[in-house]
Amino acid sequence: MAACALAALAFTSCSAAQRRELGEQDVHDSLMSHVNQALNDRSLGTSDPLDCTATITIDSHVSASCVGAPSSGHAVAASFTGTADVNAATCRAALTVDIDGERVVDDPSVQCFATA
Repeated sequence: MAACALAALAFTSCSAAQRRELGEQDVHDSLMSHVNQALNDRSLGTSDPLDCTATITIDSHVSASCVGAPSSGHAVAASFTGTADVNAATCRAALTVDIDGERVVDDPSVQCFATA
């Protein structure tokens, strides 16, 4: 994996599993940035980390979620559900973010390899 990550220009030399792993990290980071943006937009603290997971399956299905209660004490739940093409470095997903049970973000099409 390290050799693949170091060889950014040689991305095509990475195995499919390595590309999925790199994509999962991008999805994780993207979801976290969207959650942090939603919290910041409401002047809520973000210092405590959330519990986040991200998966890209062999058949290109993307699923990611974040849950927790950051320093503000408000319950947060967020998710991505969509598809990714790790070979083309593209990812589209529906994004939802709930704070204290209220849906504050509901975007049906987010580029899930990019940060907010």
